[in-house]
Amino acid sequence: MMSYIEIDGWRANIRFSSAHIIPEYDKCGRLHGHTYAIHAKIYG
Repeated sequence: MMSYIEIDGWRANIRFSSAHIIPEYDKCGRLHGHTYAIHAKIYG
């Protein structure tokens, strides 16, 4: 049986933010950001 470690970025507070703009696209036409979380499952 292989063991693993699972990490939930939202619960472990492993997050980063990023901003972007997409010219001539109304929904993303102004600078705005998003927050992302890292999720991983490591087998070994």
